[in-house]
Parts: sequence; structure tokens; C-alpha cells
Amino acid sequence: MTKFVFVAFLALSAVVMASEPQKEGRKPDFYAYNSDGSVKIRGVYQTDTNGRVTKYTAYDGTGKVLFTEIPYYAGDGRIIRGDHLDAKGKLEKMVVYFDTFAKVLDREGRVIDTQGFSQGEFLSSVK
Repeated sequence: MTKFVFVAFLALSAVVMASEPQKEGRKPDFYAYNSDGSVKIRGVYQTDTNGRVTKYTAYDGTGKVLFTEIPYYAGDGRIIRGDHLDAKGKLEKMVVYFDTFAKVLDREGRVIDTQGFSQGEFLSSVK
């Protein structure tokens, strides 16, 4: 039986949804909160002069870096690749985007997941 699970690539999903250039200023930070109201995750976006996201860094509630993601764009503005770096800045995995799916590769370039797109959501097929 195949079960579809929402992929928790927080930054890459946010980057894909925000791939349209921002028209007014810098993209606001992303926040996720614990049940007590304290900050669980703070995500900080960096953008280029066209307003496209060029880097996303996630921090825990104490300000410690959790991970960084960097999107790479094609000439037509589509995201074609996203690198996921660990807290120390070492490449952990890459996502390579195709028309209707993406391949997730480990740091050695081995495919570890394939994601299909359905109405803007990343879905992962898990057995």
C-alpha cells in the first residue's frame, strides 16, 4: 500500500511557493511556534535585486542554525535545484527539479527520494 506524506522541506517548499519575485521589499521571516508561544523555528530569507529568494536559513528558538537551503534558478526563473546544508554548512542533500517531479539526492549524488507535484504541494511516495 502506498501512503502519501507531505514532505517537510520547509524552506524549499516556501521557496517554490515564493518563486515569484517579491514586489515590495524583503521577504518577511518565517516563524513556527511551540504550544507555549515560544519560537520553535525562525526562517530568514535572503533575496536578490529581483526579489527572488537566494538563501533560506532556519534557526531554532535559541538562535542556533538548524540548516540552510540555497535555490538555483534557470534563465526563465524556474527553480532547477536546491541545496540543503546542515548546521555546519556541509552539503546534506540536493533537490533537482523537473517538470512534474523532483529527485532528492544525498551528498554522494544517490537518489534517496522522488517527489511528485500536486497542485503546488510536494508529495512523497512512501511504502
